[in-house]
Amino acid sequence: MAKIKHTSAVLVASVGIMAAPAGAAVGGPPIAYAQLSGSTQSIYLLNADGSGKVKLYTTGNKVNVGQIDIRPGGNQLAIIESSVAGGQGVLKLINYSDAGASQSVTTIAEPGCTALGVDYHPSDGSLLVSRYCNSAEGCCQTNAHISPIGGRVALMAELS
Repeated sequence: MAKIKHTSAVLVASVGIMAAPAGAAVGGPPIAYAQLSGSTQSIYLLNADGSGKVKLYTTGNKVNVGQIDIRPGGNQLAIIESSVAGGQGVLKLINYSDAGASQSVTTIAEPGCTALGVDYHPSDGSLLVSRYCNSAEGCCQTNAHISPIGGRVALMAELS
């Protein structure tokens, strides 16, 4: 059984090498994590074997990354940042190349709302966002859906 798993891993790795530019996996490295460095956090990408470590993004001073999710197929991360100074639940999308180089960082403005969680759908790449919104009419928790094309936000459900 172990021999079959080893053969499969080699096959997958060789297919990735043929389909990707030299030195880069299609979609970029498959693992993302945040690491504290002084009063900032940096997000790194790396391969499952620990190779190819690339710094993708660094937060502002005294800003923490609370959650990270990679879009299926790669090339985009959704993160939730929170500031020690009170900025809570800020949703950002980070686009990156197959080599893991940052291409753009987009803050999704949601006035009066705090992003609580993010999760890319495993098959179509759409992003589900759980958020808490405080409005003059009262408070509610909402779930938003961000289309994989165009990055539009649409309200999926509202709970009072």
